[in-house]
This record gives sequence, C-alpha cells and structure tokens, in this order.
Amino acid sequence: MQMKRNWHYSEGGQMRNCLSDNETYILIPGIKRYKAICLVTGKVEIIPQPSEESEKISNLLIREKGKNHLLFRIENRELTFFITSKCNHRCIMCPQQLDIDPIDNDLIVQRVIDNLDYDVLDGICFTGGEPLLKMQFIEQVVQNAPEHIDITILTNGIIMPSEIILKSLRVKLCVPLYAPYDELHNKMTGSVSFYKVVENLMKISKYETLIELRFVMTKLNCSCLEEYARFVWRNLPFVQDVAFMGMELTAEAHKNKDELWINPEEYIELLEKTVSYLDCCGVTAWIYNLPFCLFDEPYRRFLVKSISPWKIQYLKKCNYCNFKGNCGGMFFSDIKEYEKIL
Repeated sequence: MQMKRNWHYSEGGQMRNCLSDNETYILIPGIKRYKAICLVTGKVEIIPQPSEESEKISNLLIREKGKNHLLFRIENRELTFFITSKCNHRCIMCPQQLDIDPIDNDLIVQRVIDNLDYDVLDGICFTGGEPLLKMQFIEQVVQNAPEHIDITILTNGIIMPSEIILKSLRVKLCVPLYAPYDELHNKMTGSVSFYKVVENLMKISKYETLIELRFVMTKLNCSCLEEYARFVWRNLPFVQDVAFMGMELTAEAHKNKDELWINPEEYIELLEKTVSYLDCCGVTAWIYNLPFCLFDEPYRRFLVKSISPWKIQYLKKCNYCNFKGNCGGMFFSDIKEYEKIL
C-alpha cells in the first residue's frame, strides 16, 4: 500500500484517454511532447503538449486518481530535484520538513532519472534532506546526462562524495558552514559535524570540484561574520564563493523564530564589511535572499536574485520603489517581519 502524499500544487490540462485514472503516472515535460510513465510498470506514453500555453506540462508532475500534482519544479531551465527528505543534520533553521519520504520515493526518483528530457534543461540541483544519502541516483545523472547539464548538490558536507562525482568537472557542491568554530556550528546543525565538514572540504579541494560555502544569518551567528570571513580566507581559500543568506521562516526556522530571527538592519553594516573583506582577499562573496534597498550602493553588486519565483513577495510600497527591477524581493514567509522595518 502506498503512503498518502500531501501535494500542494497542480497544473496542466486534460490528459488523453490512454492514461488510466486507476494508475499513478510521472509526467515529464519536453518541448513538443511530454512523457507519462506508469509508476508501477515503467511503461512510457508519449503525448503531444497541449496547444494552449497555460495547459502545457512545464514541471514534473505526478498524476494520481486522474489529477495532476506538482512533483519537482523546473525554473529557468533548472530542475530542483528533491530526492529525499531524510537528513543526518537537524538544523534549527531548516526550512524543509524532514523524514516525509513516501514509501515509493526511490521508485519515483528512478523513474524520473530514466526518463528525463534534457532538451528542456540546462541544470539540475539535487536537494533534500541530505541528497548524498541517495548518492547512487546522483551518480547516474553525473554519468549519463548530456555535457551541457550543470549539476549542483546542496549537501551538509558530512558525507564525502564519490570519485564519480568529484571527478566530474560540471559538479558544484554547496556546503553550509554556519560559524568559524565548532560549538556554534554544531548547535545550529544539531550535530557534531564542524571538524568533519572542514576535513571533507579540504579533501574535496584536491579535485577540481567547485565549492560554495553557505552562511545563513541568524541572531546566533551574525556577530561573528567578520571572524568567519577571516576563517575562510585563512583555512578555506580554495572555495569558489561564499554565499551569505537571509533566513526563510518556514518549518524549523519558524518554530525557532524567537531564538533565530534578527532584523536584517542590525547586521547589514557588518555584512557589508564582511563581503568587502573577502572581495579584497580574492574570494568571491554573494548575498542571497535580502532586499536591494537595505544596502548602500557600493555593496549592491554582491546581491543575487536568489529566491525561487514562487516564494517571492514584495511589500505594497515596493511598487513605488525605483530599485524594484533590480531587487530579488523577500520570502513570502518573512513578509510580516519586513513590514516592520521597511
């Protein structure tokens, strides 16, 4: 018996009569056609895309009892591939629900990998949970995807990637390191992983794999931003870039809001000094998930429009702002907090 799923979004028009309402299908988009793969048997039906643009299959869907529901999103030709909700960290600001994999999760992932249409993709981002817990699926894509596909893995750094992954020149690892010392990083991740992560980063540096460090700004760690920059420069200068990220107030982050949330205005000046220091040291620094207007003009070049389009929200007053075209907005989950300061 399959576990009931709580999907939250649907798209797409009427399916052709060849699809039984008694079967579960994975729908995978292509340019002119899409595939409908029977989950149980693996049988593939090739179906023309609907003529109406609004009805075309543009994301990966799961069809159950005759209704389509979102499975995985494709945005800007990148597939966000959430291959497991299992994790070996328990981060106190994690925006994801963990340990909710359906009983047939691995079968769903395998059906997707076997039938992806790479003509609609330029990249795949493996996420979770901890995606390296399902390393065999990532290896299949690394080995078999066309050369033009870039691969990003959002990993907590505890599990060492395989040689197959590390020897691929198109893989980028995004690894969180939330403090320049063990006690705080371990508290924020619910683990004892600090030294293991640093050790693995140094091992990975022997390969040509790209590494992005990620630092989520919270009340707990903002005061050590400059110390963190010095730690990175002295110990991890081989990383491709460092991303400083505004927090998304969902799941665990929302539960722990009182302990974690800090008005971004309280750390902006310190953050500006931090990215400037890394920039002077030759380490690329970026700022994710924060609105443009919070920063002085010289520092706006570090900002990246990083929030997924379906998560972005703006304040009403943003409609009158000259900077809106350059601004990545705010997480919709954070909007009430920004209403207090902007």
